[in-house]
Amino acid sequence: MEHKLATAENEVLEELVKLVQSLGLRGENGGWKQFLDLHDNNSQSPNESSKLVAFLTTLKKKEDLQVVHSR
Repeated sequence: MEHKLATAENEVLEELVKLVQSLGLRGENGGWKQFLDLHDNNSQSPNESSKLVAFLTTLKKKEDLQVVHSR
């Protein structure tokens, strides 16, 4: 899934993150805002797309991955 996300257009990634937020899904470090709080201070991601991909790849629950994969 990471390769598919990495090659997706920024608009698609933004829509996926919005969907994840609206469904209340959380990654390893919480939701999108918690992810940003953690990673903006340690920003290793040079652009917005890579941050979106990094967040989406933190989703580990099978049900969460099925939602993202089905879109």
